[in-house]
Formats: sequence, C-alpha cells, structure tokens
Amino acid sequence: TIRSIREYLRHYASDTEWTKFIPHCRFALNSAVSSTHGKSPYLVNTGREPRVPIDNSLQFMPAALDSSAQSTKQTLEETQGKMKERYDEKVSEPNLVVGDLVYVRNHKPTSKLDCKQF
Repeated sequence: TIRSIREYLRHYASDTEWTKFIPHCRFALNSAVSSTHGKSPYLVNTGREPRVPIDNSLQFMPAALDSSAQSTKQTLEETQGKMKERYDEKVSEPNLVVGDLVYVRNHKPTSKLDCKQF
C-alpha cells in the first residue's frame, strides 16, 4: 500500500504540493478492486460501492453488507484453494528411508554485533 501511495504521488503531485493529493490517493486505493477477492476495500468494509459525484443514487442497505461479506468469504476460500493447489504442485515430500544420510543445519541464535565466522 505504501508503494502504491508513493507511486501515485510521484505521478500526480509536485514536491511541494503533495499533501493536496492524499485524499484523492486514499479514495483511489479504497475504491480499487482487489485481484484476490474481486472487491474493493470500501465495498468489503461498508457493503456498498463508494459514492462519487456522478452517482448519488446508491442507498446503504444492511442486507447488502451481509451478502457482500458472505460473497467475499466464499471468493477468498476459493482463492485460498487455488493457491494451495499451486503450492502443492511445486512442493514434494522428500523420499527418505531410515538409514539415509542427511545434512542437518544447526541454527544458533547470534547477536547482530557478534563476530561473523565462516
């Protein structure tokens, strides 16, 4: 998110007047659709799309919030399933049997200022 804010301000604001663009940047980020669940953060939090000057016809309805939350939960579960399938395709269990020699790495806690020995 910070990266997106910096990128937005870099394109649209000068070095001295960047504070004027923060509300516009915030609105843009909150109304952008997420690729993970297909909804904007504003829609997920409030149950409706943000009002813009062109469209003042939206009315807040509690039922919309419930259906949005359930729909988002279902979409997230589907996305998690797809991500698990992709992960499982790439990762495999090692084929080890009793008696195989293996390399064991000993992770000792060290301080940042300790002498590094290689």
